[in-house]
Amino acid sequence: MERAVAPKKKSDKFKKLRMEAEALLQQGTGAAQAVPSNILELIHEFQVQQEELEIQNEDLLRAQQEITRLQMEYMDLYEFAPCGYITLNPKAIITRINNAGAELLGADKARILGKGLVTWIAPGSQSLYYAALQKAGETGQKQSPGLQLIQGKASTLWVRADITADRGETAVVHRWRIVLTDLSREKEIEAALRQNEETYRAMFEHNQAVKLMIDPETGDIVDANSAAAQFYGYPLEHLRSMRIFEINTLPPEEIRAKLALVRRGERYHYQFRHRLAGGEIRDVEVHSGLFQMKGRPVLFSIIHDITERIQTEKELLLQQRLLSIRNRINHIFLTVPDDEMYAEVLKAFLGGTQSEYGTFGYFDERGAFVAPALSRDIYWEKCNVPDKEIIFQKGTFSGIWQEAIQTRQAVIQNTGPFRTPPGHIPIGNTIVVPVMFRGQVISTIHLANKSGGYDDNDRQLLESIAQDLAPVLYARLAQKRQEAQCRQLEEVQFFLLQCGADGEDFFASLARFLAQCLGMDYVCIDELMPDNLSTRTVAVYYEGRFDDNVTYTLKDTPCGEMVDKTVCCFPRDVCALFPKDEVLRQIRAESYVGATIWGSNNRPIGLIAVIGRRPLLNMETAEAVLKLTAMRAASEMERRQGEKVLQDSEERYRDLFDNAPEGILVADSETRNFLYSNSAITKIFGYSAEEILGLRMDDMHPHESLPFALRAFNSIACGKNKKTTNDIPCMRKDGSFFWADISAVNAVIKRKAVVIGFVSDITARKQMEDALRISLKEKETLLMELYHRTKNNMQVIMALLDLKAGALEDPRTVAAFQEVKTKIKSMAMVHQKLYQSKNLSSLDLGEYMRELAPMVLESHLSGGDRVKLRFDLQSVQISIDSAMPCGLILNELIVNAVKHAFPAQRPGEILVGVRACGTTGEIELKVEDNGVGLPAGMDFHAAESIGFQSVRLLVELQLRGKIEVTSRQGTQFTISFKEQERKRV
Repeated sequence: MERAVAPKKKSDKFKKLRMEAEALLQQGTGAAQAVPSNILELIHEFQVQQEELEIQNEDLLRAQQEITRLQMEYMDLYEFAPCGYITLNPKAIITRINNAGAELLGADKARILGKGLVTWIAPGSQSLYYAALQKAGETGQKQSPGLQLIQGKASTLWVRADITADRGETAVVHRWRIVLTDLSREKEIEAALRQNEETYRAMFEHNQAVKLMIDPETGDIVDANSAAAQFYGYPLEHLRSMRIFEINTLPPEEIRAKLALVRRGERYHYQFRHRLAGGEIRDVEVHSGLFQMKGRPVLFSIIHDITERIQTEKELLLQQRLLSIRNRINHIFLTVPDDEMYAEVLKAFLGGTQSEYGTFGYFDERGAFVAPALSRDIYWEKCNVPDKEIIFQKGTFSGIWQEAIQTRQAVIQNTGPFRTPPGHIPIGNTIVVPVMFRGQVISTIHLANKSGGYDDNDRQLLESIAQDLAPVLYARLAQKRQEAQCRQLEEVQFFLLQCGADGEDFFASLARFLAQCLGMDYVCIDELMPDNLSTRTVAVYYEGRFDDNVTYTLKDTPCGEMVDKTVCCFPRDVCALFPKDEVLRQIRAESYVGATIWGSNNRPIGLIAVIGRRPLLNMETAEAVLKLTAMRAASEMERRQGEKVLQDSEERYRDLFDNAPEGILVADSETRNFLYSNSAITKIFGYSAEEILGLRMDDMHPHESLPFALRAFNSIACGKNKKTTNDIPCMRKDGSFFWADISAVNAVIKRKAVVIGFVSDITARKQMEDALRISLKEKETLLMELYHRTKNNMQVIMALLDLKAGALEDPRTVAAFQEVKTKIKSMAMVHQKLYQSKNLSSLDLGEYMRELAPMVLESHLSGGDRVKLRFDLQSVQISIDSAMPCGLILNELIVNAVKHAFPAQRPGEILVGVRACGTTGEIELKVEDNGVGLPAGMDFHAAESIGFQSVRLLVELQLRGKIEVTSRQGTQFTISFKEQERKRV
């Protein structure tokens, strides 16, 4: 059934053609005016239509030409388009294809047309192709499956097929239009992107650097790597669900502002503080860059933990500040006097911490804080507190100042303003650092009003400075106290030098001076009784007057505690410590300090006690003053005691001098005149006591010995020798000579230099010594003759043995004779050594062994020099009684080694050693060989051979020593003994 076509209205174009045709007719001849009007209208209508047709014909011609041109351009576009265009009929047969399509299918158009496209589709893609055709036909929507085409036998190609269906009103497909697009380049790009993606993920995931991807708009963490999860302490999936605001410690507004700067490319580097899962805050350095990720902008951030670096930088800055302040303070302490030193140090503290206000000083002996240095320009000019002080008494400390002193730790408060006295400068923040030395607070550093408040860096800085400052400040304070003490001690010394010069009793003057010097109320100076249990006062000064001297016992008194001590001090509560002391209670004593007066024999002879009604603050000064005065009091007390002793002992001394059995002479050191003599001298020299006093030292000696006597006297008189002893000839009154033993010393008697001589007559002793000397010489001559004859007799014996051995044929008997001969020769050598020695009582054992050993070896060795000797000998002196057995022992051991240690003509070596053991006093004789050693299981001490038995007997009975035998790579005999005193008959 055909649809009715509605008449078309004339368009504006036809209206225009009609107007043009009418205009042409109006230009015709006027003949038409004679024709009837109706005919003229028809003619006119006809002519107009004719003109319209001509015009339309021209327009159609131009339109046809344009259509032809467009058709040619379309064909060019269709045929030469870069994509393949294919048209299929309803049976999916190719009815039309362009050049690009034929090229993609890899065949000529002639071979392609009339065939199904499935011919060129790989089997794995055919199901996708049919499904796309069906869906496009059913829905009318374009389908774009990716298909693999077959080009030849081995070549394939990936394409995208954009399939659309032309359907009629009944939804029946009239044809399919397919556009094929080569995907080989896209596949390559996709593979490259996939590889890049994998590389990126590997680098992102496995790199040790902390990496985050953040949405710059929302702050969401889009992605994070494992290093980030490990650093922040969150599970990786949880971290990817977080926002950067949960990690960055900045306010969210500041974080968004910084994200915006990165998004605009204005800033790429930041330092933040990030919070970890456990709450720890770490300093981080963040490098961020903007890039596209799945079509949206993302910030890629690489994060480095710089906490340690920041801490190191802070510590370095702190050390630089510390070094600067420390150097300045050291310079101040070395160059600035006390009056200005504290103020200059405080300026260094204020400048180093940018503080406005501060206090620096020290604690005195009473516990008060003395502040020579305040921020005076503020304290005095701006502070309106009345009665400003620079000394803060003990007990007035409060607030953080008291807390720092009690806890001995630095205290910081930044939560001001603080409560202060009316008119005080407002305090917004403050820090107090105690200065400690040897466990005591000796000062405090108090600073206030720093812009921004104080932190740990300020605390560390000031604590370090306080630690360095403490010993220097303590030394400065100690020096100051020492200087004050020295001035006081100088006053004490000056007093002690002139004390007693005005005729006043020394101890009374000393007691009054001590009370005034130390500011004490009661002074008592005592002399100890011999039992050291009681004393008698020699001066008592109390409240400006002197009390009578008394005797009292020391029990239950502080003076009793002081005996045998140099100084004893009770700075407070002395009454409570000694409740039984009535005197302390009567004078209401609070403090006590005393010193023992020591005599020249290091025994206590007296006491000084100083008592006050107030606690004693300057203990060091008081103790130093008492030590000094005790020494001067000791000399005065001993002088008084000595005067009494001298008076009591003068008569005893005269009796001893006169009745001494030894002669005593006292001569003037300059004139050599005799000043004193005792009764023994008159008996020795034959002069009376009166005659002795008129003589000189020169008169007591014969002319020959006088020069020697004068030299000895002068050496004593001038002090070159303090004492001399001489045996010298002297001359009696009758002119006879005698030998005297004179011991002389120099001395001072009654302020005169003298020489005291002690004289004994030793003539009889001299005569006896001469007789003994002659007798000894005769005995030495006889002994030398005895040694010589003994040696000669032994040589005769050896000669006889040689004669007898020459007549023998038995080798064993000859060997026995030879062995006896060697032993006799070793004993003869001892006598030869003694005969040749200057000392007839001993000889050098080392030298004896060096000469004896080769002789023994040569007499028993028949194999040339196959056995060699080696020596390790020291020079050791021994007596003949020890030398004889040592020689016999050496003979036996060398003979034993030659016979048994080196069988079958085996070469070897024998070591002979002698040394003295300095620690034990023993002498050690060693004989060692490198032979075959003793038989296995052999016990030297149980051996029955005559040689070993002889050695044991010689060691044990003659030398009274011990022998040790070892057999490792040879045999070693070690004999140790001590040289013994032997009685000779």
